[in-house]
Amino acid sequence: MYEELPWFLRGDQEPAGEHFLKAISLDDHYAPARLDLGKWYVKHGRPQEVEKEFIKVLEMPPLKKRWIWERIHRPQAKILLRQIAVAESPGSPGWKNQGIDQIQFFPICKDRRVVER
Repeated sequence: MYEELPWFLRGDQEPAGEHFLKAISLDDHYAPARLDLGKWYVKHGRPQEVEKEFIKVLEMPPLKKRWIWERIHRPQAKILLRQIAVAESPGSPGWKNQGIDQIQFFPICKDRRVVER
């Protein structure tokens, strides 16, 4: 992701969010941009937007390469939503207070399928 590059390689967190929004404006069904934008929102403490983006990934299959969405993007969005729900459950300090390291952004993949832990 653009935001994770070191500063000397032009990595910057604020423009990264703008780039994700631009990608979505060009293709509303582009799941990778929605997933990355959701992760960006997690890092910037914007919980309403996080949930909105991951739900859109679940509800909006892409117009092309649907198999990638079915095997990778959709399961990853489900896992991330579940992790956020657990972090926000009663008795939990909440994902903003736990730190983003509690949310696994990249679930394990096996044979091009997301594997739940």
